[in-house]
Amino acid sequence: MSKYCPENERVKRDYAFYMTAANGKQNATIDAALRAIERFETSTKFKPFRKFHVEQVRSFRTRLSEELNAHGKPLSAATITSTLKHLRAFFLWLSREPGFRSVLNENDANHFTPSEQDVRIATATREKRVASLDEIKRVFSARTFGSHAVEFRRSIRLFGKAYYVVFLLGRERRTRAQTGARIPGTLIVLALLVLAGYAIYMQMS
Repeated sequence: MSKYCPENERVKRDYAFYMTAANGKQNATIDAALRAIERFETSTKFKPFRKFHVEQVRSFRTRLSEELNAHGKPLSAATITSTLKHLRAFFLWLSREPGFRSVLNENDANHFTPSEQDVRIATATREKRVASLDEIKRVFSARTFGSHAVEFRRSIRLFGKAYYVVFLLGRERRTRAQTGARIPGTLIVLALLVLAGYAIYMQMS
């Protein structure tokens, strides 16, 4: 079976130039259109476009609905819709080109129009999952805001700048993964004593 039709290749080159020069299409769009056209050519065993027949479209659409992707699953509605739209645009353009006006018309191209069902599925917006009220409550109930035995909050000035000091003391309820690297307790106590002493000094001065 031939996998190449010289006449079709010339037509595809002209169409690629048309999409670039007349429509300003990006390379990604042009590549997608050429892949869709090659898919159709494969279905027709690379018959010349001038030998187009509506029956070829019917056969192609059936084949497209049965085709599997690289993962062994049916083609998505988005892929089918995109492929058919590219082919409809191509054959609409071709029906206006010299040498094809007598064998193609707009109605032939319209046979590639995607089904309304495929279009709806392809353009449907997937709703993002939102956490339920119970899930939100569980998250916040796991936190222990305001449950510390000792809370010291004070704003102090140090070297001409204001600093907010918070000292919390309470029983450790976090897991080891949540606590992260441990700082020696003696160092923490010394640092707190220095800060507390300085804060008291500044308040009294």
